[in-house]
Amino acid sequence: MAREGQVTEPAGVSLRRRWTGRHYAHLLLPVPYLTEPAVAVLDAAVTAADGWRPYDDADPVLARRWHRHPAAGTLRLAVLGWYPLLVTVGADPAGGRAGRRALARLAEAALSVDGRPLSDAELPGRLRAAADRGAAAADLHERAAAERAELTRRRCPACPAISDRLATHCGGCDRRFTGADDERRDAAHRAASDRLHRLGTELDRLARDRPMRTSTDEPTPPTDVAGGPPSTDRPTTPEPVDQADRPGESS
Repeated sequence: MAREGQVTEPAGVSLRRRWTGRHYAHLLLPVPYLTEPAVAVLDAAVTAADGWRPYDDADPVLARRWHRHPAAGTLRLAVLGWYPLLVTVGADPAGGRAGRRALARLAEAALSVDGRPLSDAELPGRLRAAADRGAAAADLHERAAAERAELTRRRCPACPAISDRLATHCGGCDRRFTGADDERRDAAHRAASDRLHRLGTELDRLARDRPMRTSTDEPTPPTDVAGGPPSTDRPTTPEPVDQADRPGESS
């Protein structure tokens, strides 16, 4: 049985024991991508001890780094997948025990926000799933963008023209919109808003690592659609650094 205050994995294995001799970790976090709140959780875990500090990287979407003082080790995070966020964090051997302690704190932080560490054996399957889930999220964001656009306009029943939602006359045929036209516009906007909320629900499910729905599944209660991840290619999996302790490593 774990001692009080000792963080364990679902199977009951002590996380601190697991990180003995380890120089890398794979983590799954229930967020869509490397959001600012996710970065805050990771930074707090790494910088809680041993003097780690984050680098001010130019590309915080796909990577993050932390360092101690010069030549005392670096931690490098690479994003492997979105919806949910899948990352690998590697500690260079110069980080020594301080690097491994930071990895253990990151694993504990993942568990604290309903994420978890992943084993090497789980990673290939997770990478395959990430490709499918990322494609599904991209499709949902595209559909959500179309629904948001629909909320800004109205359609003329007499011609194919599209006008601003508050227009009193059609921008194509100059026909004056009637009260019945306004009711049809409002009904169309309510329907678009409902679809937008359902799309937001599905994006939230993907981010929280829930099973992907089929087209026949009933949606759960709606939530707002969050902004999508920046459009950029996902990096390939980095090679993990040597797991074995090296003679004379720093603490």
